[in-house]
Amino acid sequence: MEKISNQQEQVLLDRELSIILKKLGIKKLIITFFGNSISSGYSMTRTIKPLTLRNTSINEMMRANGVEVELHNFARAQNNGDEHLFEWIVQNIKESEINKMVRNDYSGGPTTMPCDQFDKSYMDEYYPIDLDEDKGLRDIIENSDENIANIIVYNGCTGSFLDAVTRHGNLSQMLTYGINRDVRSLEAILKYIHASNRKNNSNTQIYACGAPNLLGLHITGIINRKIKKAVKQYSNATYVDPIFAKVFYKNILTDKTGIDIHYSEDEYDKNINQILKSIIVNYPVKKGLINTDREMYKLSSDFELSGTEIFKEKDFVIKSIEKIISEQKFTSAKEELQFYKQALKHLTTRSPYDFCYVGKDNIKEVLKQKIKG
Repeated sequence: MEKISNQQEQVLLDRELSIILKKLGIKKLIITFFGNSISSGYSMTRTIKPLTLRNTSINEMMRANGVEVELHNFARAQNNGDEHLFEWIVQNIKESEINKMVRNDYSGGPTTMPCDQFDKSYMDEYYPIDLDEDKGLRDIIENSDENIANIIVYNGCTGSFLDAVTRHGNLSQMLTYGINRDVRSLEAILKYIHASNRKNNSNTQIYACGAPNLLGLHITGIINRKIKKAVKQYSNATYVDPIFAKVFYKNILTDKTGIDIHYSEDEYDKNINQILKSIIVNYPVKKGLINTDREMYKLSSDFELSGTEIFKEKDFVIKSIEKIISEQKFTSAKEELQFYKQALKHLTTRSPYDFCYVGKDNIKEVLKQKIKG
């Protein structure tokens, strides 16, 4: 059997995701590529093209199942340390402002990135300034429409390390200091989105991608382990394994082989497929976790502030938990079981801090029974 190409696989994955979203009653899919040069689709040797345009089949496949698509780019190839990314959320930066920065990055001016191979005739198409709807990043994150699947694809935790190496940082900054600096800001971003989901009734999921697996040697493993550890703490976040990156690529302009820590065209397609696979597997489960986390948080707060001892009435508390759990929707029994297992771990781990008045033992009783079937 002939192996299908990454683009052919992309069509199948787009279709599979569209079917899942339709079953869940989703009418619109918003994907925001947020972060560093990988999220921006940058390359030093190959084609520079935003990830929003690299998946050429997503609109058609989603439309076939009644799902509208909206794609956003909040990523650039430099000055992309995670603290800057957090600042973008705080200032509610507009997409047009990001595009202005990216246009400068690829302008060929004094502060430009290596981009001789970039065809500047695509500048207006790829990075428009006059947008029909110029949304702010925070506005996108805080969207609370329950009929929307709101997904953030995040690539980060490399900016500070690379800045220290290329911009005269001291020796300690060139080691793990920059990585730890970025991971702290990643955690701030994860906390912000998690809090928004609780307090603003948004349902935003973040898919945090590992840094490219350079030459298959897991050189970036120290970064990816820290990303994965941070992501595990939040109900709305998923870690996406990186793909193999060849590092040595033939420059499309000079035809000479050069070193590049970014993906090639085919590798970007493969990376997008990796993200799609992760969304397909995790989206319904994470959707249920976000809803459950929010409702359990409200329930515990209501018990705390009621002025009564209603939280000591075990039967009432158990029924309240069961009601929240039973309202979650899934497309398969496998998803449902995965949800019960993840919910048990998430809720019991956070119980002392967020769900105290619901009771850890009550949570365990309900979810362990669900897992047993």
